Amino acid sequence: MQPFNATISLNENKDSWCIKVDDPNTKTILTCKDLGAFEEAIQTLSLEHPQAINEVKWSCDKDVPPMMLDEVRFAMHEKKYSDLISK
Repeated sequence: MQPFNATISLNENKDSWCIKVDDPNTKTILTCKDLGAFEEAIQTLSLEHPQAINEVKWSCDKDVPPMMLDEVRFAMHEKKYSDLISK
Protein backbone atom coordinates (compact mmCIF):
# COMPACT_ATOMS: atom_id res chain seq x y z
CA MET A 1 0.00 0.00 0.00
CA GLN A 2 1.50 3.31 -1.08
CA PRO A 3 1.29 6.35 1.22
CA PHE A 4 -0.80 9.39 0.35
CA ASN A 5 0.94 12.39 -1.22
CA ALA A 6 0.18 15.94 -0.09
CA THR A 7 1.40 18.86 -2.17
CA ILE A 8 1.17 22.46 -1.04
CA SER A 9 0.19 24.49 -4.11
CA LEU A 10 -1.26 27.83 -5.09
CA ASN A 11 -5.04 27.93 -5.47
CA GLU A 12 -6.66 28.63 -8.86
CA ASN A 13 -6.57 32.40 -8.25
CA LYS A 14 -2.94 32.17 -7.14
CA ASP A 15 -3.76 34.35 -4.13
CA SER A 16 -3.65 31.66 -1.44
CA TRP A 17 -2.47 28.13 -0.80
CA CYS A 18 -4.22 24.80 -1.06
CA ILE A 19 -3.19 21.22 -0.39
CA LYS A 20 -3.62 18.61 -3.12
CA VAL A 21 -4.02 15.13 -1.66
CA ASP A 22 -3.21 12.27 -3.99
CA ASP A 23 -4.05 8.64 -3.30
CA PRO A 24 -1.78 6.75 -5.72
CA ASN A 25 -3.57 3.51 -4.87
CA THR A 26 -6.89 4.70 -6.35
CA LYS A 27 -5.58 7.56 -8.53
CA THR A 28 -7.82 9.99 -6.61
CA ILE A 29 -6.76 13.62 -6.17
CA LEU A 30 -8.61 16.01 -3.84
CA THR A 31 -7.92 19.74 -3.47
CA CYS A 32 -8.23 21.15 0.05
CA LYS A 33 -8.54 24.86 0.77
CA ASP A 34 -7.61 24.56 4.46
CA LEU A 35 -6.41 22.09 7.08
CA GLY A 36 -9.95 21.10 8.05
CA ALA A 37 -10.65 20.05 4.47
CA PHE A 38 -7.28 18.27 4.40
CA GLU A 39 -8.20 16.23 7.49
CA GLU A 40 -11.55 15.33 5.95
CA ALA A 41 -9.88 14.31 2.68
CA ILE A 42 -7.42 12.02 4.48
CA GLN A 43 -10.27 10.42 6.45
CA THR A 44 -12.39 9.97 3.31
CA LEU A 45 -9.55 8.46 1.31
CA SER A 46 -8.59 6.19 4.21
CA LEU A 47 -12.07 4.65 4.23
CA GLU A 48 -11.34 3.14 0.82
CA HIS A 49 -8.51 0.99 2.19
CA PRO A 50 -8.81 -2.05 4.46
CA GLN A 51 -5.34 -1.42 5.90
CA ALA A 52 -4.37 1.78 7.68
CA ILE A 53 -2.21 4.19 5.72
CA ASN A 54 0.09 5.72 8.30
CA GLU A 55 2.19 7.96 6.09
CA VAL A 56 1.69 11.12 4.07
CA LYS A 57 4.55 12.24 1.84
CA TRP A 58 4.73 16.03 1.71
CA SER A 59 6.00 18.28 -1.05
CA CYS A 60 5.60 21.89 -2.13
CA ASP A 61 5.25 23.34 -5.62
CA LYS A 62 8.12 25.64 -6.55
CA ASP A 63 5.80 28.58 -7.27
CA VAL A 64 4.48 28.75 -3.69
CA PRO A 65 5.97 31.85 -2.03
CA PRO A 66 7.87 31.22 1.22
CA MET A 67 5.38 33.39 3.13
CA MET A 68 2.45 31.15 2.09
CA LEU A 69 4.41 28.04 2.99
CA ASP A 70 5.01 29.56 6.41
CA GLU A 71 1.24 30.13 6.75
CA VAL A 72 0.67 26.40 6.21
CA ARG A 73 3.39 25.47 8.68
CA PHE A 74 2.02 27.86 11.30
CA ALA A 75 -1.54 26.58 10.82
CA MET A 76 -0.35 22.98 11.19
CA HIS A 77 1.62 23.84 14.32
CA GLU A 78 -1.34 25.72 15.78
CA LYS A 79 -3.74 22.85 14.98
CA LYS A 80 -1.43 20.28 16.57
CA TYR A 81 -1.27 22.18 19.86
CA SER A 82 -4.93 23.17 19.95
CA ASP A 83 -5.85 19.48 19.49
CA LEU A 84 -3.58 18.51 22.37
CA ILE A 85 -5.00 21.21 24.67
CA SER A 86 -8.63 20.28 23.95
CA LYS A 87 -8.13 16.63 24.94
